[in-house]
Amino acid sequence: MTSFAPIPRDVLGCIVAGYEKGGTTLVKDLVRRACRMRGCFEGGLLLTDSPTEGIPEPYATQLVQSWALPATFFDEYRACRTFEEGYRLLRERSDNVLHRHRPLIDKTPRYMMHLDAVLRRAPTTPVVVVIREPALVAGSWVRLGRTPADAVDAIRLSTAGLARVAAVGDGIDRVYLLRLDDLTADPQGTLDAVAAWLGYPPRPLDPDMPVGTPDTSGRHEAGIDRDRSGAARDLDPRLIAEIDAAVQAAGSDLAWVRRLRTGPLAAAPSPAPPARG
Repeated sequence: MTSFAPIPRDVLGCIVAGYEKGGTTLVKDLVRRACRMRGCFEGGLLLTDSPTEGIPEPYATQLVQSWALPATFFDEYRACRTFEEGYRLLRERSDNVLHRHRPLIDKTPRYMMHLDAVLRRAPTTPVVVVIREPALVAGSWVRLGRTPADAVDAIRLSTAGLARVAAVGDGIDRVYLLRLDDLTADPQGTLDAVAAWLGYPPRPLDPDMPVGTPDTSGRHEAGIDRDRSGAARDLDPRLIAEIDAAVQAAGSDLAWVRRLRTGPLAAAPSPAPPARG
């Protein structure tokens, strides 16, 4: 198995993973400010074994746009020998990163699906995994045109990545679970606990700070939407029934993830072993 060098915490301070449409952008924005880190949209650097392999799409295109990188960035990135060099390059070349001496935060939801590999590739970096009720995540995807079955299947694959780490234990001490409903119910207390786990003192939330994903006009709302994690599901009742049925049929992992609470993964209940075929 390939051995990877640790990435210093003053270069990569934290990774944020979780379900797509699950609140990872909100968490990234809050942790970024609370811990004085720097970061933009999804990075995806750790989805390959080496910078020489480049960055897969759509992350490469998103990275250039969000981080405001020059056309030469990917040639320079592929010449990096380690992920530390890659993240240093990203910080130096981005026109959207001020205070370049501060650590980066890499928010990429898909890291949850490949969490065991991500923990190997960044062998000392802490990871915050954002958990949102699977049926609500699926509802968000259905509103964007996905079928309930496809949406739940993607959620199942991401959950399986988390369950593998919980079951095997490699790197489990570097994973912190953050339930979105806990964050929206008690933003300050929940964020203080995350910051303490990351080794930072508490910092008051700014109620006027723009957070989360912008709306279709590109405008960010200030503050935290306290209804997001438990909002009334305004889908057609037939679609709600399909989502509920798909979640129930997805197997033990989704039942397990519903039992998880905010805190270190090492303290969470173990997932059920996979059923034998």
